[in-house]
Amino acid sequence: MGLTPFRPDGDSAGVLDVVAIGDICVDFLTPPLRGFSLGDRQLWVPALPMVPGGNAANFALGLAALGARVGLAACLGDDPISAFLAAQLRRRRVASFVTFREGMDAFLGKRKPVWKGS
Repeated sequence: MGLTPFRPDGDSAGVLDVVAIGDICVDFLTPPLRGFSLGDRQLWVPALPMVPGGNAANFALGLAALGARVGLAACLGDDPISAFLAAQLRRRRVASFVTFREGMDAFLGKRKPVWKGS
């Protein structure tokens, strides 16, 4: 028995199956590394792709990939990483209920420092 999405006017057009509420951030992934071992070592990493992450974002993106109509309510900043994350939501067909806060930084997860003086 499946859940029926809430339809205030009885029309199914534009109705979402699920809205995730929570965090969105970036994850940096490494490919399998040859010679990796514990300890203080340096290894060449040939690529370091950036992908959306965060509990709510992973949930929303996973359901969207399975064909559900999904939305995400979260907060992003006005930095390039926030723009990347917003573009990924659009590209993967996740309806965005994202608030953009001026001065917020998605990479740091906090307000950017304001430098005064020279």
